[in-house]
Amino acid sequence: MINQFSANYDPNEDRVLFRFNTTDLNEFRFWLSRKVVLQIIEVLPQGTEQGTEIQESLKKQTEASQIKGSTGAKQAPEKIQKPKFIEGKEFPVGQEPILAIGFKAELAGAAYRCSFHLKIKKTVNINITPDMMLNVHSLLNVMSQKAKWLNVVDEEKLPLPARALH
Repeated sequence: MINQFSANYDPNEDRVLFRFNTTDLNEFRFWLSRKVVLQIIEVLPQGTEQGTEIQESLKKQTEASQIKGSTGAKQAPEKIQKPKFIEGKEFPVGQEPILAIGFKAELAGAAYRCSFHLKIKKTVNINITPDMMLNVHSLLNVMSQKAKWLNVVDEEKLPLPARALH
């Protein structure tokens, strides 16, 4: 079961670094591509009231940390305490982040049974409670927005495909 998680968008990699640890302090570090983030986001419906509230709170946290981290900037007006990520004691797939190339989830009883398919030809299976899945979903949604991965394209403004002349 996931105990704690964090996600950060890295513009140099154009990926999200997703870290989580389990209740027995095993820690996993994955690079999530746009494709995998979207696979995770598709697990839950978009626009739920609870999900929107969580996303607003997460946006405030990420904006506050950006303001605090920029040089010469004043302290953010609202101080938001985010819990410190507790590093794991064991790293079953190594301490360096591994690229996840796929994700699948299914509801199994009172938890989501999630599978991260890794580039190193391993699969990490983990159970996630529905509340925790909503938090993961919301955080990755915020990271997708930060990365500008979820921009909606207006099809009417796209150029028409070139036609072959015969």
